[in-house]
Amino acid sequence: MEFIFTKHARQRMYERKITIEEIKSTVNRGMKWFTKGEGIQGRWHAKMGAIEVVFERSDKFVIVITMF
Repeated sequence: MEFIFTKHARQRMYERKITIEEIKSTVNRGMKWFTKGEGIQGRWHAKMGAIEVVFERSDKFVIVITMF
C-alpha cells in the first residue's frame, strides 16, 4: 500500500520530528477508529504511543492528512 502525504502532514512531521516509518507503523498497527465528516466520506484515525494520525484510505493508497 502506498502512502501519500499532504503538504500539511509533511509540515507536521517536520515540526514534531516524526518519521515516515513511525507514521506507517501507527497506521498499520495502531488502534483505529472512524469519524464521519461532512459529506459522504469520513476520516480514519490511528493512535499508537504519543502519535495520532488522521488519514483516508482506499485499496491502493493511504493519504495522510495530519498527525498529533
